[in-house]
Amino acid sequence: VFDEISKVRFPNPDEVVAKLKDFMESGQYERGKQRVTSGASIVALGNVEVEEREGVYIPVEDLTYLLPKPMRDSALIDRIRGVIPGWELPKIGQARYHLSHGYGIALDYFSEVLHELRKESLVGEVSEHVELLGNVTIRDERAVKKTMSAFMKLLFPNLEFDKRELQVVVQHAVELRQRVRDWLHKLSPGEFPRETLSFKLRG
Repeated sequence: VFDEISKVRFPNPDEVVAKLKDFMESGQYERGKQRVTSGASIVALGNVEVEEREGVYIPVEDLTYLLPKPMRDSALIDRIRGVIPGWELPKIGQARYHLSHGYGIALDYFSEVLHELRKESLVGEVSEHVELLGNVTIRDERAVKKTMSAFMKLLFPNLEFDKRELQVVVQHAVELRQRVRDWLHKLSPGEFPRETLSFKLRG
């Protein structure tokens, strides 16, 4: 996790960003003469300025400028699976409102469950039910289906769901990737024309 991503500094920026792009694309990195595969995810956290319009918070600055300069690269941003709009989430306030006072799940147990879930991919199952439409790229398809796989493991670990539930999951996965596509268009409109991702359910 890169916390406060805008404040991250790299000793050899070009080399680090090249390795980061390679890892984000292939899940592999070089360590000395060895090439290692890892299933780790990368998360970047940052604070974006927002303003309130009709009861809704809207970002007023370009997400690009939250990244350190070496990372302001469309090739790197295109490898991002999705953008979670943190400004739409309610702030955690007083403990009496936001912390559980009844039954809960122990954090160490929940963490272990998440680690076990990571060992299995549902991309194959997802692909049987969903088709992305329009001018989608391989990265769009990979991003949406991997995000769907994650949602399905969390929400339906027994793989029992109906068509309506599946549609909600796809909509959220597509929305996260659409934010990346919109970001890329703003950053480099010639290379990334404006596209609206859509889908249909099979069966």
